[in-house]
Amino acid sequence: MLQRVSTIIDYATASGMRSGENPCRLAVLGLPKQTDEVVHFAAVPYSDVPGFIRKLRASNAAEITKLAFEFLVLNASRSGEVRLAPKGEIDIDRALWTIPAERMKGGKEHVVPLSPRAAEIAKAAIALFPEAELLFPSPNNAKKPLSDMALTELL
Repeated sequence: MLQRVSTIIDYATASGMRSGENPCRLAVLGLPKQTDEVVHFAAVPYSDVPGFIRKLRASNAAEITKLAFEFLVLNASRSGEVRLAPKGEIDIDRALWTIPAERMKGGKEHVVPLSPRAAEIAKAAIALFPEAELLFPSPNNAKKPLSDMALTELL
C-alpha cells in the first residue's frame, strides 16, 4: 500500500501538482521490517478428510450449501468460483467445469476435470433447483447466489 501511495505522490510531484518531499519516505522509518516467512492456513490432514466429509454431510445446513462445500473441497476451488458458477459452465456428459477468464483471478479460462463424485454433486444441485441459473443458488431465493458467509458458517 505504501509503495502505491508513494508512486502516486511521486507522479503528482513530477507533474507539478505538488511540491516537497514525499511523506511516504519518512513513514517507512516507523514501519516494521517485512519478513519473507510464509505462514500457511491450517489444513485438515489428508487422513482426516473422510471423517470431515461425513460430518459435513450429517450437518443441519441446507442441502445446497453442503453440496457446494463438498464440490469446493473436491475441486480445490475458491468459494466465489463455486458460489457464482452458472449451470452452463458444467458439462456433465464430459465431466468438465469450464470457468471463463472473466471469472478467474488470473484472467485465464480454467477447465476443471470433474471426479465422479463432483459430477454427481453437480447433478444433485441441478435437481434441487432445476429452474435456477446458478449451480449453487441460495436455498432461500434461487435467483440469488449462495451467500458468501454460507460456506464459512458451515465450516
